[in-house]
Amino acid sequence: MSARALHAVVAAGLRDPRLLGGWAADPAALGAYGSEAAGIDLAGLSGFAGLTAKVRHNGLRDDFPLTFRLLAAAGLEARLFTDYLFACAREGRAFAPAPARRGAELADFILAWADPRSAAGALLIDVVRHERALARLRCGGPGGGEAKAVPRDRPLRLADVPVLAGEIELLELGHDPDAIAAELCRAEPALGAVAPSPALLGYRRAPDGTTGLLRLDAFSFAFLGLVDGEASIGSIAAALGLPPAPPVAAAAGQLAEAGLIALRGTRTRP
Repeated sequence: MSARALHAVVAAGLRDPRLLGGWAADPAALGAYGSEAAGIDLAGLSGFAGLTAKVRHNGLRDDFPLTFRLLAAAGLEARLFTDYLFACAREGRAFAPAPARRGAELADFILAWADPRSAAGALLIDVVRHERALARLRCGGPGGGEAKAVPRDRPLRLADVPVLAGEIELLELGHDPDAIAAELCRAEPALGAVAPSPALLGYRRAPDGTTGLLRLDAFSFAFLGLVDGEASIGSIAAALGLPPAPPVAAAAGQLAEAGLIALRGTRTRP
C-alpha cells in the first residue's frame, strides 16, 4: 500500500466520523485497505478528529466561557469532543451551521454526557444550564405576555390571576455560578473546592426587551413557577401548601412591585 493510499484512508476517516466509529468497533475492518492500514493508530486518529471538532466549536466560547474553562481545567475537552463527534456520526447529522443552534445541541449533549456523581461533572452540568439560559436571553426580543399592570393604589387579592410580566426561565442549580467562576479564574482551579450552594435563579426578559439575572428566595421561585395566566393567587397558594390568606397576596404584591408579575383578570380556575 502506497503512502498516498494510506493518507487517503486517514483522510477519509477524518472526513467521515462514521468510518472512524466503524473502525473503532471493528479494527479488523481496516485490513480491507491493506496491511499498512491495519496498523493505523485509531486512538490517536480519533483524538485528532475530536480536536478538529473542538476547533470547529471555538466560536461558542463567547456564549459558554465558563463551560470551556471548566472542560479545560478538568482535562475533559478531548474526550468530550471525541465522544460528541462520534455521537453526531451515529445519528447521521452534521454540526448545526447557526451558532445558536450549534451551542444548544452541544449543551444538550454535555448535559447527558457529564457524570453528576463526579465533582467536575456536577459543576459542568450547572455551568452549562446557566450559560445556556443566558445565551437564550441574548437571542430573544421583547418578552411577550398579555397583561395589565397592577394598580399601585390597591393591594392584590387572592382572586386575582397573575401573569408573568415578560418571560422568565427558572433554574435551581446545585452550585452558585459566581462561586464556580471565581474558582475558574484561579491560576490552578481546584474544582473540588467549590462547595455545593443551591441557587434559585431567574433568567428574565422584560416586555421592553431588557434582560437580567434574578436571585430569588424560595417563595418567589416557587410562586413564579406556578404563574400560568389561569391560576389565581389563592389557588397558587394552595398548590404550594400555603393557606390562601392575605399574607400570600401581600407577598405576591411584592413581586408585582418588582415588575415581575402583572394581572390577567379575575379568577378563571378555582
